[in-house]
This record gives sequence, C-alpha cells and structure tokens, in this order.
Amino acid sequence: MAHALQIDTLAFSKKLREAGADERLAGAIVEGITAADTSELATKSDLGEVKAEVKAEIADVKTELKAEIAGLDVKIGDVKTELKAEIAGLDYVKADIADVKADVRAVTDKLGTMATKAELGDVKADILKWMFGAIIAQTGIILAVVKLL
Repeated sequence: MAHALQIDTLAFSKKLREAGADERLAGAIVEGITAADTSELATKSDLGEVKAEVKAEIADVKTELKAEIAGLDVKIGDVKTELKAEIAGLDYVKADIADVKADVRAVTDKLGTMATKAELGDVKADILKWMFGAIIAQTGIILAVVKLL
C-alpha cells in the first residue's frame, strides 16, 4: 500500500492559485503529490536506526583496531627484544675486532724494530769482513804453528 505525504492539501492548493496557477492545475498538482508513493522514503526513525547501526559498527571496528594495535605493540616489543639479544650476541665480534687491532699493533711494533733490506745488506757485509778476517787470521796461525813444528 502506498503511503501518501501528510500535507495540508487545501493550503497547498491555495498557495498554487495565489502563485498564478488556475484551479484545475493546482488541483492536479496537489492530487499528484498526495498520490505519490513514499513507502521507500526513509523516515526519521529509519535514519535513527541506521545511525545507531553505524555507530555500533564503528565501535566494533575501534575495538578490533585497538586489539590489533595492542597485538602489534606486543610483536614490536618481541622484535625489539630479539634484536637487542642479537646485538648483544655480536659482542664477540667487537672482541674479535679488538683482538685483530691488538695483533696489528703487535705486528706494527715488530716491524718498527726489524731491520730494512739496506740495514741487512750492511750487516751482511760486516759479517763477511769479519769472516774473511777470521779465516786469514786462522790461516796465519796455522801456518805459524806448522813452521814451528
């Protein structure tokens, strides 16, 4: 069944006539409007129900989002804890780096005390001079001993 608009048809018709419409036109307009099917139009109570439903759905979504955010906060906290543990586990790398630095310092110190090739060449020449000197001296001593005998 079609719902009609609740309007004062006499007052509406009078306004139409005052605006210049003849009586037949005013009657036709009023009849057309009152006969219109308004059953599909939303009422204030319909809008109130929809508003309440939307508010309830928004509240549900807020609750779900809060729960998901709380879950994400927990996961982020877990990841932070894991990362801290992994970083702490990398302390052995720091120790290894310190050991390598110490080894490099030790090698550098040893290199600082080692002779260069030029210095080794000078030492070699000195040793050869002493060796030949010692050989000549020994030869001279041996010859002197052999003459004495």
